[in-house]
Parts: sequence; C-alpha cells; structure tokens
Amino acid sequence: MRHTTALPDAAKRSGRAVLTDKTSSPNRRDTYLSKPGSPAQDHAHRPCPRQPVRSSLRASANNWSAGRTGEAIAILERLVPDIERVLGPDHRSTLSALSELAISYAMAGRTGEAIAIMEQVTADRERLLGPEHPHTLDAWPVLATSYRLAGRTGEAIAIMERVAADMERLRGPEHSDTLTARGELAALYRLAGRTGEAIAIQERVAADRERLLGPEHPHTLAARSRLADAYRSAGRTGEAIAIMEQLVPDMERLLGPDHPDTLSTRNNLAMAKTGKKSPTDLRNQLLTDLAARLTGTNHRLF
Repeated sequence: MRHTTALPDAAKRSGRAVLTDKTSSPNRRDTYLSKPGSPAQDHAHRPCPRQPVRSSLRASANNWSAGRTGEAIAILERLVPDIERVLGPDHRSTLSALSELAISYAMAGRTGEAIAIMEQVTADRERLLGPEHPHTLDAWPVLATSYRLAGRTGEAIAIMERVAADMERLRGPEHSDTLTARGELAALYRLAGRTGEAIAIQERVAADRERLLGPEHPHTLAARSRLADAYRSAGRTGEAIAIMEQLVPDMERLLGPDHPDTLSTRNNLAMAKTGKKSPTDLRNQLLTDLAARLTGTNHRLF
C-alpha cells in the first residue's frame, strides 16, 4: 500500500509530494509502467541533461561541505522540480535528485522530511526497477540512516540487515558496497548496545579492507578507526588505543594532519587515554556516511 502521509511544506516546494496517495487507479498505472517499450517505461530511461544537473549537484555538495547547508538545500529544492518537469516523476534522475535532497535534509537535522522523501523513493525504485536493482539497494541505506537519526534504530537495523545480506548475495562478499553495508550495520548495532555483534562485523570488515585494498587505502584506515571505536564502546580501551596510536601517524602521512578523519581519530585517541567518552561519535559517523553519498553512489545515476 502507498504511503499517504503528507510531505512537509519544504518538501512540497521541492516539486514532489512524494507521499501523495496514488491508489486511485493503481492497476492502470502499474500496468502502463510495466510494459517494456511503453511511453512511460521509455520516459523512465530518457537521458537527462547531465551537465546542468551535475553542476547544480556539485554546487550543492560544495555549499554543504563549506557549512552552507541552507544554500545547498535551496539549490536542490529548485533543481528537483525542474528535473521532474522535464523528465517526469519516475525518471531515474528525478528519483536521484530527490535522494540528494533527502540526504541534505537529514544532514541538516530535518529527519522527518528526509524520511518522507526516502520512503517514497525506495518504494518507487522498487516498483520501477525491482528490489534487487543496484539503484534500489543503494537507496535503502539512506532511509536507514534517516531512521536512526530520528531515533528509530530498530527500523534502521532491520533495513541494513536485509541490505547487507542482499549485497553479499548479489554483489559478492568482497564487493566494496557489501563491506560498506556491513560497516553501517555494525555502527547501528553499536548504537543499539549490541557491541559484541558490532565488533565481530567490524573486525571482519577491517581485515577484508586491508586484504583487498592494502593497509594504506583510505577505506582501510576508516575501517580500522571504526574498529577502534567499537572496542572503546565495549570497554576494550587498551586495544582501541593500540589501533589509534598506529592510525594517527598513518593518517597524518597519507591523508594530511588537517584531514577530518585525522583530526577525529587524534581526538578519539586523546579521549581514550583520558577515559573520556564522546557521545557524538556515532552520530558523526552516520553523518559522514551520508556525506559520502552526496558525492558517491547517487551521482552515478546521472
């Protein structure tokens, strides 16, 4: 059944009342969309005017990186209705732009709006592309993170358990997306107090990253840092400190002393040595994952 919850005003201004009730004629609509070669199906794959879209998305991401969250959201709220008007509500680029807007809302703390959009985007992608399509699978972690930022951890875990299993089955246990999904699941387990399960997953992710990418790859460094965080959560402070004492000079050498990951790990090491805790660590990790998606998965859809 379609969601019928109304979008907040800001999301309506984005050009897509994504949770509008569409059940008035579902059979005609679904049949029309499902026919290969039908006008609606062709419309969903019509090429997008890529350069203007990419330029706008790049400007939005740059604004957010510079702390200008309001400007980033304003760009996307103008962009989404333009894309929908030209390409239609079911085009892959319309759904991708909506995902970008949802990510920006979530990062700005507007989780209700982010959830409303992503619930419909995931439903639309599943309807149009199927549950196992890469674009469908890529949308679910954004919804899961939005749920978690809104305090709905149980729902987030249920999504990521399914996504991690689907990624492993469809893309293989060593695919980068599979390892990313496992890492996100481990972070959610930590938030839920399931530290033993979180550590078991993160130890495997860190080992796989190092084996597949080498010890100096940024993904390997990030996985080791998250393993240290998991050890700290479990009270295994000595092991956490040992990892971070190796990580900090590696990050300074490979990423630079002022890189956000270097600064975060150095700060975590100092707090671990003094016995202090950082309650915002996990939230920052979730926001980092969302930020990565602004320049990663979703941009491949344009």
